[in-house]
Amino acid sequence: MTEKRREERHHLVHYLQIFDRESGREIGNLVNINTGGVMIVSGEPLQVGKSYALRMEFPEELMGKTQMDFDAEVRWVKQDPRFGLVANGLCSIGIPTENIEVLKYVIAFYRDDEEDPTKL
Repeated sequence: MTEKRREERHHLVHYLQIFDRESGREIGNLVNINTGGVMIVSGEPLQVGKSYALRMEFPEELMGKTQMDFDAEVRWVKQDPRFGLVANGLCSIGIPTENIEVLKYVIAFYRDDEEDPTKL
């Protein structure tokens, strides 16, 4: 698969819960992120090509918020049979301007300073 990211993705030290805003159902946990996309680990694969209305919940208040809404489209899905989990790569779409700064803060706040960029 050809690398198409324009921005380095950051592994987080705290996995943030991701919910479907339409159903309220928990989709999985966000494990790495940049302003252009996310990787969510879940028990079930998401549908490639489908757009989702998502909500990211923070375990504490960040910049006056406890959650952030965004839309994203699933670009790829990889199953890991060893752990029974699925990695889902999503491209962010339509992030409101005010949430870009929140997203950058989330990355800075939860970023794993020990991360190895070759593993992302």
